[in-house]
Amino acid sequence: MTRITEPTTLITDYFLGIASLIFAYKLYTITQFQEASGLLLWVIAFILLALAAFIGGTYHGFRIALGEKTANNLWRV
Repeated sequence: MTRITEPTTLITDYFLGIASLIFAYKLYTITQFQEASGLLLWVIAFILLALAAFIGGTYHGFRIALGEKTANNLWRV
């Protein structure tokens, strides 16, 4: 059984990632009705924030189960 090392950090990072994806989707739907290149940059920013949050949550939650090399690689990302 996999032991979660930092459950609070894992949960908050995953919630942040989900919220960021929701914000990105909602902004993307707005940009389809308007020509706003600035909004597309925000969509990209929210997607990258979601990616970072998911990677960070995985690192903090499963650091021991991932092994030292994989955990170090995730931390560098």
